[in-house]
Amino acid sequence: MGIHGLTSFIDNNPHMLKDRQLHDCKIVIDGNNFYHFLYSYCNVRFQFGGDYDIYQRKISMIFNLFKSCGIEVFVVFDGAYTVDGKKFKTTIGRARDRMYAAKRVMYGHRGGLIPCLARQTFTQTLDKLGIKHVTCDFEADNQLVTLANQWNCPVVSNDSDFYIFDLSGGFIPLDYIDFRLRQLTESAGSSGAFLLVQYYHVDGFIKGFKSLNRAVLPLFATMLGNDYVNAAAFEAFYRKKTPKVAARLYSASKKHLKIVSVLYWLEEKEHKGELVSEVLTFIRPEQQQRVKKLLTDSISGYTDTQDFESFSLKQFLEGDRLAAAQKTELVTSSSGESLPEWLVAACRRGEIPVSLLNVALLHRIILQIQVEEISFQASSETSKTLREVLYGLLFRRDQMEAIETEQNATKEQLSDASGVKKMSVCEEHVSTCSSNAGSDNHGGKSQEPSSRDGPENGASDSVSLKTPEATQSDGGVVEYTRNKLELWRITVEPRTTLPNFGQIPTLEQISVLGEEERLDILLETLGVSAGFAAKFDPDFQLYVACLVFWARNATTSVTLHHLKGIILSAVLLHIQRELASRENGKDKACDGEKGLGKHCIQPGDQEKCTASPKTSKTPDSQGDAETHSCSGEENLSVSHTGQHSEYTPNDNPPFSISSVCCSAEGELLEIVRNNLNKYYHNPAKICSKNQPDKESFHRTAQFQYTLLDAVQLNCLLRCPVLTTQPASLFNGSFIYTIIQELQSRSNPDLFLSEMLVKGSAFSALFNSLCSEIVTEAGESVFAERKSQGSKCCKGKKKKKKKAKESESHGKELSDRISKGEAGQGEDAVVAFCDLSNRFGVLMMEEGS
Repeated sequence: MGIHGLTSFIDNNPHMLKDRQLHDCKIVIDGNNFYHFLYSYCNVRFQFGGDYDIYQRKISMIFNLFKSCGIEVFVVFDGAYTVDGKKFKTTIGRARDRMYAAKRVMYGHRGGLIPCLARQTFTQTLDKLGIKHVTCDFEADNQLVTLANQWNCPVVSNDSDFYIFDLSGGFIPLDYIDFRLRQLTESAGSSGAFLLVQYYHVDGFIKGFKSLNRAVLPLFATMLGNDYVNAAAFEAFYRKKTPKVAARLYSASKKHLKIVSVLYWLEEKEHKGELVSEVLTFIRPEQQQRVKKLLTDSISGYTDTQDFESFSLKQFLEGDRLAAAQKTELVTSSSGESLPEWLVAACRRGEIPVSLLNVALLHRIILQIQVEEISFQASSETSKTLREVLYGLLFRRDQMEAIETEQNATKEQLSDASGVKKMSVCEEHVSTCSSNAGSDNHGGKSQEPSSRDGPENGASDSVSLKTPEATQSDGGVVEYTRNKLELWRITVEPRTTLPNFGQIPTLEQISVLGEEERLDILLETLGVSAGFAAKFDPDFQLYVACLVFWARNATTSVTLHHLKGIILSAVLLHIQRELASRENGKDKACDGEKGLGKHCIQPGDQEKCTASPKTSKTPDSQGDAETHSCSGEENLSVSHTGQHSEYTPNDNPPFSISSVCCSAEGELLEIVRNNLNKYYHNPAKICSKNQPDKESFHRTAQFQYTLLDAVQLNCLLRCPVLTTQPASLFNGSFIYTIIQELQSRSNPDLFLSEMLVKGSAFSALFNSLCSEIVTEAGESVFAERKSQGSKCCKGKKKKKKKAKESESHGKELSDRISKGEAGQGEDAVVAFCDLSNRFGVLMMEEGS
């Protein structure tokens, strides 16, 4: 939610905010707002698809600042969209904005577009730091207010709706936090650190008006316009009713005069019902009922904060992990059906992405838009097969019930027929489902621009209101996806079978399915063998499987340069982490890190998980086991026609980046890091003189979407493999820059061997990783990239000259490496920051 114009109005009236020293207290953070805020304000690059390692370090810095001040942090995330679709038009509008932003950003223009794996990185970092977090069933604003009021602590966010809520502990806008530690003076009677913030309370807002009642503020916010109601609906009211007065205590520009005028009109008025009736007199009669309902619903969103809607966030965050299983029956789809208890509880704990809950409840999803080439097919098209299996898992139960109903109807028709068999609609539907089960990878049934969808066409020009979508898709999932610079919707049919596994299980069956069978589903969907996956580190297996799937299915053919760039990023980030751990006195960097990826908790696996000490006292996995056994689901069976994969966990996989890093000498680690840091710290620049490599941008976007969908599939299957940690593997700026370097080299293989130290364990490991992935994917799927300048005769001499220089440089570097001199001193990076800038520390370049 957000109120139009209110944030800038507060900015222009700083007297409504008061200085406060924040320390030794609780705060409740708006999670969705916060992870977007941090990515932008910490100056993390997003142009090349996400620098997740840097993002994780910035997140850690912020939360360590809170910890240094004795501030106990709790993070609350939004859940699914409500089935009434009140925010649907707003969400569609934001998706369109992302399309235009993607085009601007890729060509070097100003703009911002948060990468698609940023939220996953944020939540994984919270788990690593032991920060407690929870996901609401639906929108979190009023639930967050309820929690903060019960604790009498402030809310931290940049959402302007919190200026209206009646918060006993007040509200701290993120833009008004100075992230520089300050020390309490002895005269204050205490010692320690604090953060200087600007604190807001609703009492300060109404102070400038004689008789303004706080009870009318929700109506005031609604009339300004928010995510549910468009302010244009009340233009007639603004023209005829609101007085044109000058502000008394407020600084009001022409833009904000409407805000002040509405506030003066609301003075000395208390009865919201009478006020709503008065506003409705300015609305067309045929629109009044709909507008009244929207007004009422919007006002209720600001006032219904006394109790939690379903489960108690307070109990959950105070350590009662079983609270996540309370009142799961209240989470129902648009058809009124409840979801399985384990699924809802897992979403609340943050173990399953909210996007899957949206699909389960609404039968639709708005696919994320990345920095990609707009003229190409949407990057999400690459992983459509993965989503078909996801949808099959989510709706297998519905399909089984529909088929059973149709078969019963067919039997009745046959018994009524006088010896003549009639072809029924039900039979036709059943045959269609079975024919689509395992054949069509695309699954698209119809395409049309999203502007034709829902009630938008029927909306009155005079009353512009944000109304819900009309209906959900029958038998499929509606995907809203990019088609050039238009937002189109396609219907994707769920996949019900896999060739080797057989019938896909239902959600109820997943909860009792063995890990081996769940692994079979995941690996078969990704198209890799269990033997192939077992060759790699447990936290690298899903990532490598995604590389194979991406290479086979990318609509823009993958080059070997691009594959090597992505693998090289993983190697570099592992080296950086190993060196940082050794510098901190940790001899074994890998031992504690692997467990961080297993975000989903399995029954009986609580001892294997690296849960924080504060939450491990009450293992929620035991509660899950009790829940499943009590629901009678142990009698469910799955039709599995194939053989189980021969998958044996390997403690010492042959191609282990972690093992090579752990056993490598510090000098070798530093040489390789310094060699590659040139491309890590100095990313390529995109401008009018240096146009972007469209294909490279698009391939990276396709891989990220493959990884996003694969992670979601793994989570829904209750994590048969460790969930990928983007922060340990993926730096988009480095990947793009090193790919450009490889493409410019006449002998890229020689260049890579020099960077990784020829003959070293890293060089051998890198070559083995590339060879294994290429062999598994098939050499024929990779496109050959022609060297730059090879198309014209004019460039041949330059090319030969460059090749000689490259070879000369290679020999020189090889000699220096053998002497242990390479990379020492000349590639050193000095980081500077403006100490007068409260975000200066966060904007510093990351050290090696």
